[in-house]
Amino acid sequence: MTALARRSFLAALVGLGALLRRRDAGATTIVPVTLEELTRRSELVVLGTVREVRSRWRGRFIVTDCDVSVDVSLQGALAAGERVGVRVAGGEVEGVGQVIPDAPMPQRGGSYVFFLQGAEEGMRLLAHMTAAVLPVTLGADGAMVVGTAPGLAGTTSGRLTDSPARSLPVGELARAVRAAGAR
Repeated sequence: MTALARRSFLAALVGLGALLRRRDAGATTIVPVTLEELTRRSELVVLGTVREVRSRWRGRFIVTDCDVSVDVSLQGALAAGERVGVRVAGGEVEGVGQVIPDAPMPQRGGSYVFFLQGAEEGMRLLAHMTAAVLPVTLGADGAMVVGTAPGLAGTTSGRLTDSPARSLPVGELARAVRAAGAR
């Protein structure tokens, strides 16, 4: 074997060894949370409509800031018509996107229930990575229905179940949030 062939062979072997030793990045495990626990973690719980959505770089990460018009405050001291800024992880800036699996990405014009705690740079933060933004839609009867989120766990008699939480009429969710917040 010539010296050049031997060097090429060794380089290929080193490269193969590096590929075989490569480890995948660890994944984040999201612990499911009940509606009661999510409410207790939250300083504010509001049903609101997203008016504007702006994604931007924050260091090496993309965040999306949402301007939300409050329709109903379920917990906290915001009045209907007030605005609150909500920050979520991920988004797209100039063709570069960052997505966190199961994390919410509210859409402009959409209605959601937001569970919020803390703030940074004047923006409120989600009380849970995947369970703190619940979509609000109209049911077949025209009534508002609050959907679920991947990290929101179902309960039976106060215990977690393997099944996800179920959708609720807005009034039922409001009663559950107010009851949990009162404890």
